[in-house]
Amino acid sequence: MKHIPFKNYVIFLIITILSIGASIYCINLYDLRSNYEKGVNYNMSFLKEIHINDLENYIIENPDIIIYINEKNDSEMNDIELKLKKHIIQREYTNDIVYINSNSSNKKLLKKINGYSKEKFNVIPNVIIIKNSEISETLYFDGNVDEFKIIEFMGLYYND
Repeated sequence: MKHIPFKNYVIFLIITILSIGASIYCINLYDLRSNYEKGVNYNMSFLKEIHINDLENYIIENPDIIIYINEKNDSEMNDIELKLKKHIIQREYTNDIVYINSNSSNKKLLKKINGYSKEKFNVIPNVIIIKNSEISETLYFDGNVDEFKIIEFMGLYYND
């Protein structure tokens, strides 16, 4: 029986590790690209996302919630959403907040939101606090919004 040099084992191990690493990288790259094409918002992926058609049923089942509405690919909000994610997780708000994508069906979403409010909205608010199945507070993102203003606003949900 011929003796195999230790160097060959090391080379085999390095090639195997590099192959596995390259495979994992390719899989993650593929997932990233396919999710980007689908419009997945990674910043808010830790929140429950509901579809516009499910809003009515969700509010019936959960009469007290916070709704975060934004476009999935809104590059202006990326930095704020990353900071907002940290604060939401720290304060354990994740069970009380749902996310709605406003990329499509803005008129339909506005009509549904107006059904839960005494006042009628012309523009979709970005954060809505719903208590007892009615809109109690709204927040619009303007040029001066930051994550602290949003977190402070979301804190209104917990203060009666």
